[in-house]
Amino acid sequence: MTGCSTTQETSPESEESAAEASTAPAEVTAPEDDAETTEEAAPEENAESSPDSDAESDSNTVSVTIDGETEEITFSDAYCSGPQGEIKNIIGKVNNRPPLLKVSGSEHVMLKMGEERPYESQVSEGLDISGETVTFDEVSVEGATIDGALTCTSWD
Repeated sequence: MTGCSTTQETSPESEESAAEASTAPAEVTAPEDDAETTEEAAPEENAESSPDSDAESDSNTVSVTIDGETEEITFSDAYCSGPQGEIKNIIGKVNNRPPLLKVSGSEHVMLKMGEERPYESQVSEGLDISGETVTFDEVSVEGATIDGALTCTSWD
């Protein structure tokens, strides 16, 4: 009987331990669920808190429309020449490869999308060069339309 009472005493402790063990996974599961919720909320928070970073990335993003198809291009580098703050030439590249966008002087624009022949033309409307940024407002270059902005990331 002593063994029975020990078993009875152990059983409630075992039940408490089992209850604690069953609660522990529930507690572990809850933080994981919270972590998923936090991870899900993080992009929203980042989206809300990143207007400044979006503005920076948008400053080197242009949309190019060719034959009715629009493609967003974010340039990783924009090399500028001329006195700082007075752009003479700007070349935007994506990881040092095409697509490539170049503005020479105040009117010549060249867009190279890949291995094909580049789009080039003298532009008189929609191109604004000020400070360290070139803004394209529906600039037409041999059938390609460019809209967006390119800001210098380095000066030569």
